[in-house]
Amino acid sequence: MQKKGRILVVDDEPLVLKVVGRALEREGFEPVLASTGEEALRRMEGEPFDAVVTDHNLPGLKGSELLREARIRYPGMRRFLLTGWSEDDRVKGAMREDPAIRLLDKPVDFSVLFGLLMENHKETGHASDGNGG
Repeated sequence: MQKKGRILVVDDEPLVLKVVGRALEREGFEPVLASTGEEALRRMEGEPFDAVVTDHNLPGLKGSELLREARIRYPGMRRFLLTGWSEDDRVKGAMREDPAIRLLDKPVDFSVLFGLLMENHKETGHASDGNGG
């Protein structure tokens, strides 16, 4: 079966990574997991991804900063920010700076995430035209 897209999932909570990764895999996506923003940037440099789904509150490089780098380096990559703190000034600033970021509340509503990931998949045959094609 052809995968629907490669999705980079970033969260410093191992249980969240495991749950999101398994849910994406069951839905036909190919999840790749990273526990820090810095690790995610390294993965992006060496591998193509259709989308990145990141927690905002990461140690070191915050999720909003990771998405800013993703936008600059890979403008076609879909960008999703997970947060339990949508009123945080950094989250609001990231949304103003990059209107293409989709904000998702924690805990993740997988039906919403899958629907957003599939929007472009239906149009193009893959999840997006991210950094790999």
